[in-house]
Amino acid sequence: MSDLVEGVDYEFIPVEDDGWDVRILVGDFVETVIRIGVLEAVPRRGDDFDLKYNFEIMVNPSDSTKLDISPVVGDIISSILREQNDETVTSNKEVKSYRGFGASAW
Repeated sequence: MSDLVEGVDYEFIPVEDDGWDVRILVGDFVETVIRIGVLEAVPRRGDDFDLKYNFEIMVNPSDSTKLDISPVVGDIISSILREQNDETVTSNKEVKSYRGFGASAW
């Protein structure tokens, strides 16, 4: 799995403590629910870094205990971060565009 899409490959599920779990919708781990813990960027060289994370399997309805879910969780985290980055860039462009309009109007 790579280039996963929210709502197609996974979905967020609200939990009681104001957090979110993630339900996998496709592949070997369909209907598996995970809770992603702390993410940590560990510097390497220059601008490179490794992303460390932990997760907990909350629900595992399939017989996939012999398979390694870690790569799928990594792909989901990458997708979430990419989507958040895209939303931030779009939001910043809208703010800059609005500020530019305001500045030129005054």
